[in-house]
Formats: sequence, structure tokens, C-alpha cells
Amino acid sequence: SGLRLSSLIARNMKELGSIDEVVEAVAAEPPAFTPGTAFQYSDDGADVLSAIVGKAAGMPCAEFLAKRVIDPLGMSATSCGVPQDRSRCVNAYAGSARAWSKFWSPSDPPIFGCFLGSQGAYSTASDYAKLLDLWAHDGTVGGKRLLSHAAVERGLAFAHTTDFP
Repeated sequence: SGLRLSSLIARNMKELGSIDEVVEAVAAEPPAFTPGTAFQYSDDGADVLSAIVGKAAGMPCAEFLAKRVIDPLGMSATSCGVPQDRSRCVNAYAGSARAWSKFWSPSDPPIFGCFLGSQGAYSTASDYAKLLDLWAHDGTVGGKRLLSHAAVERGLAFAHTTDFP
């Protein structure tokens, strides 16, 4: 997409009231490069995509994901946003080797004021396995197609070379 890593790094995430505010912050910055010419991991890209999904679906992206993916896959321990029952949540840390700092614990209020496609889903390994199984079975679960064959092919296709190891 050419979008930057994140336009939200210097913002107070708890003040974000909607995904539209995130899109406005992203739109205020120029692209990092011409779209399609390179690859860069981008929280901005995932956040803008979640806004587009919400607009196209006519419902918030979190609701769309629950209706079209989470519920049909039986992912009962997955939520878009910090779950009400935080007994399975763990502390979150930031930093680097030998310099980690805790910045969130399950007893703290949510970090984000709205669902962000880049980092707003919470799940367990067992539920994540259900999502991977959907991809492994060409977009079907229990005989029901959730993703088209073409969508699975596009999702798994090589896109860009990177400098990542």
C-alpha cells in the first residue's frame, strides 16, 4: 500500500474514538513509497483495511469478523478488542533484548478506544488453529465455504521479496 508503519506511535491510543480517526491520521501523512513498488509491514495498512471492510460490510469490522469468521469457525475464545473475561490474557511488553518493559496487564483498561485491524484481535492457540485449518482446507469448514478458492490463492501467493530473514 505504501503506507507507513504507524501514524499512531506518538498518539494516546485511549483517546481514539473510532477507526475513522485512525484513517484521518493515516491520510495526514504521505506514503512511505509508491504503492506496489516495495513491501513494508504496516499497521496503518491493516487499520485502513479494517475501516474499508467496515464500510463495505455496512457494519463495524469487529462485528463483520465475528459474524463471518469467528462465529462460523467456533472460535469461542477469540474477540475483537480486549475480552470481558481477561483470565486468559497475559501482560504485554515492549522493548528489546534485556530491556523489556511491561506496558499493559489484564487488570488495566483496554489500550485502544476502538478496534484496530493491526492489533485488536485477541485469541488462543486453539482458536488460531481453527483459522489456520480454514486456510488448509481451501476456505471451507464443516463443508461450508467461508473463503472462495480465489481468495485463498491470493492470500497465499508470493507478493514481494523482503530483506527480512
